[in-house]
Amino acid sequence: IATGGTRKAKLWSTDSWIRLVDELTRSSITVGLLGAAPAIQRTAYGSADAETEILAATKLVDLRDTMTLPEVAGALKAARGCVTIDTGIMHLSAAVETPTIALFGASPSELWAPKVPWLHLAQPRAICTMCRDNRFLNDGCLREQHVCMDGISPAEVADLVRSSLK
Repeated sequence: IATGGTRKAKLWSTDSWIRLVDELTRSSITVGLLGAAPAIQRTAYGSADAETEILAATKLVDLRDTMTLPEVAGALKAARGCVTIDTGIMHLSAAVETPTIALFGASPSELWAPKVPWLHLAQPRAICTMCRDNRFLNDGCLREQHVCMDGISPAEVADLVRSSLK
């Protein structure tokens, strides 16, 4: 999995990641965490504290800051699947033809999602247009509740993972 992103509006909740990792590990799927070193994430991505919490609460394997970018591409190629938000990891995973589940809520999937059959989109049922109306210039969610990303169910994502692994 890759949980970090440069816009906080694109981040999935810590609780959702924990529920997903728990469900996958209960299904005997080993889950690793890709990303930059926590110190870099604290300054650039805003997800380091969430990842610390996810690592503490689950059987997630910490792979952050252990590989060069070409090695990450190789690890993704060797992986059975990848779950990520709309980030560079999504593009790398799709480029090496790894089954990829991409969580899209606060960014335009029609613009950024690679058009390949091994990329599966997890999107909310309730559509919010506030980020689009703001031309995606907002860092965080503009609503009181983050309905777009909160509208993506960990159980549905786990089902997408399991079906893409078949």
